[in-house]
Amino acid sequence: MASRFAALAEEMALTISKPGVIDSPAIPFMSLVRFDAPTAMQSGMLRPSVCIALQGQKALKIGEQNWRYGAGEFLISGVKLPLSGQVVNASPDAPYLGLTLRFEAEDIFNLLTQSEMAVPDGKELNPVSFIGHCPAPLTDVIARLLAQHQSGGDRYLCSLLRNECLYYLLQSTNGQALARTLLKGREQGLNRALSWLNQHFAEPLKVEELASQAGMSVSHFHRRFKAVMSLGPLQYQKQLRLIEARRQLMTGKAEAASVAFAVGYESPSQFSREYRRLFGLPPMQDMQHWQNHIEQDQAINR
Repeated sequence: MASRFAALAEEMALTISKPGVIDSPAIPFMSLVRFDAPTAMQSGMLRPSVCIALQGQKALKIGEQNWRYGAGEFLISGVKLPLSGQVVNASPDAPYLGLTLRFEAEDIFNLLTQSEMAVPDGKELNPVSFIGHCPAPLTDVIARLLAQHQSGGDRYLCSLLRNECLYYLLQSTNGQALARTLLKGREQGLNRALSWLNQHFAEPLKVEELASQAGMSVSHFHRRFKAVMSLGPLQYQKQLRLIEARRQLMTGKAEAASVAFAVGYESPSQFSREYRRLFGLPPMQDMQHWQNHIEQDQAINR
């Protein structure tokens, strides 16, 4: 198994020769990733996706959970999640190499219906993200996806390959728990609450109203939300606000105070404190650091 992943990594190293994240022009839902050195910790939003490492290692923090995954392992998330992550094992001779396959929760629901896959019943909800070892058949799917990328890709065949990938992952114990949680979340209104938070994160949050949407008491809703997201609803909203604020600041077209108000903060000083706690630097210093990093990369690549 290890030798198979080593061969895939060697093939991918030839496919993507420069560091960075490249969206495949042939496969709309796939990105190829390469880093030739460890990276700083970055925070952002993880879309529903499968992230597969072929070589090197990454460290992640989702909610209160700290994880690492490397060659032959994957991270899967069934919903949109705030996370912090960095490459911790990479060098020019042995770069970090991986690929990301994006999907929607609806793709899982359709796959469960079409395949008639049995989902074990249970009352407990599990986290909607987990790390696991790639099952042996998945290596063949990855090889075929890389071949499709290199040949220009057939979109229909590629969508079938993505479903095949999800099928293998959902057959694991954790995969079945993920499927059950997504189904239960849809039934119990958690998905509606999550959708509202993503669309209205700048608005004042009343957990009572979210709990009412889900038909639960506040304490029950909070417990279930945290069990699934690894964050409470208020912490989830805060990270959504700060990640969006950082995105706006990096465009260089807005000042910190105006961005703070735009994402829902009433106090610029509170915004600055919480921003620094998440990203390690106050807003303007972080923006300058980011700009310097871009200029260095441009100088190196000239």
